Order: sequence, then structure tokens, then C-alpha cells
Amino acid sequence: MRGVALLFLLLLVSGIAVVNGSELFFRLAYVLAAVLVVSYLWSWANLIGVEVIPTRETEQAQVGQQVKGMITVINHSRLPKLWLEIRENTDMPDYYASAVVSLPPKGTHCWSVKIPCQRRGQFTMGPVTVISGDPFGLFSCQRTLGETHTLVVHPATVNLSSLLQPSVGLHAAGRPQQRVHYITPNVSGVRDYFFEDSLNRIHWPTTARLGRLMAKEFDMDPGSDIWILLDMDEAVQAGTGDESTEEYGVLIAASLAKASLEAQRPVGLVVSGVPYYQFSPNRGRGQLLEVMDALAVVRAQGQMPLSYVLTSERNDVGRNCTLVVITSSVAESWVSNLRVLARGGVRPVVIWLDPSSFVGSRESLPVIDNLASGDIPVHSVLQGQVIAQVLNWPRLRRT
Repeated sequence: MRGVALLFLLLLVSGIAVVNGSELFFRLAYVLAAVLVVSYLWSWANLIGVEVIPTRETEQAQVGQQVKGMITVINHSRLPKLWLEIRENTDMPDYYASAVVSLPPKGTHCWSVKIPCQRRGQFTMGPVTVISGDPFGLFSCQRTLGETHTLVVHPATVNLSSLLQPSVGLHAAGRPQQRVHYITPNVSGVRDYFFEDSLNRIHWPTTARLGRLMAKEFDMDPGSDIWILLDMDEAVQAGTGDESTEEYGVLIAASLAKASLEAQRPVGLVVSGVPYYQFSPNRGRGQLLEVMDALAVVRAQGQMPLSYVLTSERNDVGRNCTLVVITSSVAESWVSNLRVLARGGVRPVVIWLDPSSFVGSRESLPVIDNLASGDIPVHSVLQGQVIAQVLNWPRLRRT
């Protein structure tokens, strides 16, 4: 704006000089013109030969961490660079990297930055904008340097290792086993053969020794798969920001996946949000990174009710596995679908995020009773509760 005002003044002075023929006005016009040209050339040339290199110690972080980085400005020119403003463009919340530097010929300037990771997600870092001005503040020129990079912020996790114990929630190796009516690799004993038993359950050595048909009994496989189903149907969410069923669900899913994989359990994931994710059960750090990457970016904007998700995924969720459903849905239809899966050999566990608590009330809802009447273990989580404490206590049981 100052440059435009000075240009208008130059035109005015030039007009007066032409009309009056005054030598003073002509000289003033020459001075104004020289200031305009020099100022513009200064601000333009001040950007030539400048390079900016932002670096970061990692491209992945977790909520609550700080990512350290450094921004280096290099002057490749033989001329000094004065009053350069450096801005790193980013959509990372609560992060603003900006500095004003001056560089000698062939000089370098660098400074460290700390990127606070307050929200899960995938954020863009860069490019960098370099802004140059002249000593009179008349003109401003800028250039965009560098490339765009991404920083993935994984959700926070809490310790849910106790949830893997049978007394609390999920089955774990080395613990007392649960009898199941279907065949698993773990034979716990023998009993009398019943007419409805299949022939492959017969334990022939014991049958020959006792002189009557004896059938094998089985325990649940301690190494069976754990499936985590996170319901991200937009219609059932409640609360806002960090105090929402969406963020509570992501935190629980990430924590449970981490605890299970660290216990060498195969973990699969279904997230019915946007995007929709489905990962088959697997072990190892690679599986954990895939799960965390998915949970970092998924949003509760799904349009699929939980009952439909359970129906569509039942062919992939095999027998002998544990299915952990994390939801805030109050519909009764999905409870019936979960019972069907249980009769087919799936061991369901529900972590229910009570939506009434996230909207400031404590309404009595029938979901807990419906689950308990079907002998489905359920943990109820209210807004404001310490999740690590709630989920590491014994689950609710039918009275």
C-alpha cells in the first residue's frame, strides 16, 4: 500500500512539474521515481540465491509428544540478505514457525523448532514462504521454497494390558481356560460321548481303554485372534472434541491393539468410519503401525449402522476368535447380530461408550441389560472416567 501511495504521489508531482515547469517539482519527481525503482529491485533481489531446508527428527509421532526439528536458511549469493521473514506453512494446530533473519554473503542461519502434537491426524508441513521487503517498507516480495511433507500423529494410548486377563475382560495365554463346544487345538480332557457329537471328537485311546465312546473337551485357543471393531457411525456419536465418543473409541482401540500385539496376540481391525478400514489379524510391529496409521486419520463420518457392519464382516471374523466391539450405539439390532456370532463360535466382548454421559445426562439405557441377558461381557465407559482404570476392572456381569 505504501508503494501504491508513493506511485500516486509521483504521478501527482510529475503532473505539477509538467504544468508549472518547476525545476523543484521535476527533481522531486526524479527522487520519488528512484526510490520506487530501488525499493522494488531491493525487495526482489533480496530473494535471489536463498534456500530454506526444514528438517524433522521423525515423520511419525503420538499425541502428547513434541517433534523436534530445525529450519536452515542458506544464502548462496555474494550479496547480503537483510530482513528476510521465514514462515513454515502447516495445518498443524498450535504450531507457528516464523523468524526474521539477516544473512551475510554465503552465510547460513538455522534455529530449532518444537512441534506440539496435540491432535491425532495427518498434517502437512511446508512448503516454506520467504518474504522480503525494502528498507522503506514500500514493497514486499515473496517466494515459496521446498516441498510439502506429512507428519502423522498417532492417537494416544493407555495401559490396557490387564484387560487381556480373563478376570477382567479378554482371554490370555497361561490363564484358566474357558470350555467351548467347538473344536480348538487345545484338548482339556475327555467326557462321555453324546449322540450329537461329531466323530472327530472321539478320543480313541480312552475309548479303547474304557470300552465305551469318549469325546474330547476343548479350551479356547490362547493364541486365538483378537478382532477390534470400532463403530464410527456418525449417527451414534456424542460429545465434542477430546470429550467425545469418537476420541474415546479411538483411544481405546489404539490402546487395546497395542497391548494385544505386545502380548504376541494376532490382532485384526475393522473401523467403520471415513475411510473404512479392515485389517486381517497379524502380529508384529508392522501390524501395529498399520493400525495406528489408520486410527490417526479415521473420522466418525461413517454411514453404516453397527448391525450392518457385524453382518458384512462375519465371514472374515472366524471361529475361535475374540471380537471386541467398541460402540456408543443404543440400537437393539446389533445386539442380536452379536449373539448370532457368539453362537457361531466367536467370543464377543463389548466396550460400550455410554452416549448419555457425553451429552450431560445419565439416562438409563437398555443396551447393558440386553447384552447381559445374552451372556455377552460388557464394559461401560462414561465421559470423564479414567479409561485405564475402568477397563482394567472386572467387566459387568448379569445379576
